[in-house]
Amino acid sequence: MFVSAANDCQFFTDKIGMYFSVDSFYSDTGYYFNVTPQVENTSGNILMDTLNWIEVGGYFIAQGGEKYICLGNFSNIQMTLVDSNYNTNGLAPGAYYYIDDISVIDCTASSINEIPALEFQLLNNAARHTLTVTSESISEFTILALDGKKVKSQYYHKEESKIEIDIGSLARGMYLLQVMDKRKRLGYKRFVRW
Repeated sequence: MFVSAANDCQFFTDKIGMYFSVDSFYSDTGYYFNVTPQVENTSGNILMDTLNWIEVGGYFIAQGGEKYICLGNFSNIQMTLVDSNYNTNGLAPGAYYYIDDISVIDCTASSINEIPALEFQLLNNAARHTLTVTSESISEFTILALDGKKVKSQYYHKEESKIEIDIGSLARGMYLLQVMDKRKRLGYKRFVRW
């Protein structure tokens, strides 16, 4: 997953992780979950960046049956390293982070032979009329709304290395662009129609 610290909170911390479980659970203390996350940010690496997205990731061996992911701080206050936001005037107490692009990837031996992702460049990820996409080969694109509904797509009989996509008819908002080549490799990038 990727995290970015909010501008309007008093503290930053290093304790952000992921706990995978078979069943849902709740905190009876009301403050923290008394479980050990399988994946956690590197201890001592305080996540202070309010401008960029910082990757938090790792590996774990599933026990079988995991269906839920809980994200957050799994340590009590004594075990949580914090740093102060030096502009604390009127800020909300606590640490607050935006979280994006959460993914779980199978890394078993059977998944090693999967088709790699298609690399492509989206030259303007915020546009009003046209998106410009470049790649070694493009055979199809699909634009998806954030709820997963297909908004627009086009297939190219001959592979292209550069395409222009008219987005002028789309409603303002955020979308997901999926690009595919003849080998069925897929790549994804978000963009904003403004």
